[in-house]
Amino acid sequence: MFMRQKMITLDPTSWEYAAKMKNFSGWVRKKLAEEFLDHAKKELSKVEWKAYCAECDITATSPHKVLMEYKYCPQCHKAMKFMGQVE
Repeated sequence: MFMRQKMITLDPTSWEYAAKMKNFSGWVRKKLAEEFLDHAKKELSKVEWKAYCAECDITATSPHKVLMEYKYCPQCHKAMKFMGQVE
């Protein structure tokens, strides 16, 4: 497996601290993985709102509640029924 390598630049104080660490590269990888997981959890926990057009059997979802409260069907152009939060 080919992996690209990136170089990071440290200021003198950070370099002194990093030089004393047993596994600085591993620490950086761990911190990046934690950031990725935190971001993924935030994305998964976003609230979604739903609107539905029974006439056209079309469902719309959005993280923006107000957009779904006043959503119009893209097919028949009638107001869609606001269904609340997606479970």
